[in-house]
Amino acid sequence: MSREPLLARPEDDLLAVAHQILQTGQTTVPVVGADGRLVGIVTDFDILHRALPRYLDMLEDVSFLPPDFEGLDLAEARHLAEISVAEVMREESLYVVEEESTLVEAALVMLRHRVRMLPVVREGVVVGLVSRRDLLRKLVAVGSQSS
Repeated sequence: MSREPLLARPEDDLLAVAHQILQTGQTTVPVVGADGRLVGIVTDFDILHRALPRYLDMLEDVSFLPPDFEGLDLAEARHLAEISVAEVMREESLYVVEEESTLVEAALVMLRHRVRMLPVVREGVVVGLVSRRDLLRKLVAVGSQSS
């Protein structure tokens, strides 16, 4: 578990969060209120979905598009600094684990809901983040001990 995860506030802009995602490699960002309580989630996917042209998700075959985005209207991407996290964050279906939860409990939540990372909370306040990578790291450690 990461005890100092990247967190965002609803008023933060998406460009700043995208920069932080690139620096940290953390793809899921818990959004917290002033009291540290979880109010939403924003992911790298949410930012991409907002920045890329709306018609892209309707296409089944994109092989005709240039591979480096040249020629695409990326006007929305130019305005990421003007879009707040609150505008794109997901507020429903927020999956979390309590601080005292086991790794197995976290794994079950991740697998059941197909999420990459889970906020770890103590009385609703985000105190960490557990990722599928954390689970894989533990599995490899346990597997290596039995070899």
